[in-house]
Amino acid sequence: MPSIFAPRPAPGAPGWATRLTQDVVQWVEHLRRGPQTLSIYSKASLPDATKFRGGQIQINDDVGGETPAFSDGTNWRRYADRNVIS
Repeated sequence: MPSIFAPRPAPGAPGWATRLTQDVVQWVEHLRRGPQTLSIYSKASLPDATKFRGGQIQINDDVGGETPAFSDGTNWRRYADRNVIS
């Protein structure tokens, strides 16, 4: 298995580049550690699905209880049956 090295900013890089590099490395390490948590929303407070195509959230008050959902670019849909959250 090949070694994976964390990227480093170039010598003399501005501070923002160093911080960005550190943030990206931390984010990737977080992803590698295991399951991700979804942000939880009630149906009354859903974000605009058109702004989050491909996004995933957890709905806490759907019919039948809590359920994960995804944005198809128009609506939030349940993973279980692809029905629109309404």
